[in-house]
Amino acid sequence: MDSYVYLDHEGFDPIHKRTGLMESAIRNLRPGAGFTVRVIDGEIEIEYDEGVSPPSSEEISNEVAAIEVEWGANEYQQKRRNLYPAIGDQLDDLFRKNAFSDEMAAKLQAVKDAHPKPE
Repeated sequence: MDSYVYLDHEGFDPIHKRTGLMESAIRNLRPGAGFTVRVIDGEIEIEYDEGVSPPSSEEISNEVAAIEVEWGANEYQQKRRNLYPAIGDQLDDLFRKNAFSDEMAAKLQAVKDAHPKPE
């Protein structure tokens, strides 16, 4: 399942957590569809762009449940993702420690030489 829920929802109030899950469920069910999810007076309202066939409440509920199961099974991955250093920082560290092949190191050095860091 391709799920769009990549944010750690801990600390979110229940209505905003539910809103995020519903948005992710709709994206999974109707990829590329235009829609807006709003909270008005504590109620979640979903408005779809013209021509979009809305999923049923049951489809959304089932997809939300599937996302929550997937989240629970991969919770450690989601929490780690937000704590790791940026991938650029990780790669730069490997470059500086000569952990790349000579060929890759030469390609990276060529980019650095072509666009030097200002002093």
